[in-house]
Amino acid sequence: MREASQAVIEWLSLRSGALGVEAFINPANRPSIRLAESLGFQACGQIIDDAARYYLPLDFPVLRA
Repeated sequence: MREASQAVIEWLSLRSGALGVEAFINPANRPSIRLAESLGFQACGQIIDDAARYYLPLDFPVLRA
């Protein structure tokens, strides 16, 4: 899952013009939260439809290396 997530983030950052990526994760899904955080996503403190919102700005330096 990590490789697929990284590929999508890289594609978005290079081609789409998007400024960031949002992820909505069930707070009980600890493995997905750990993955998102390891990719640089940060919790926004919002819960929408029982899912916590995470955001990754696409100028995140690790992804540009």
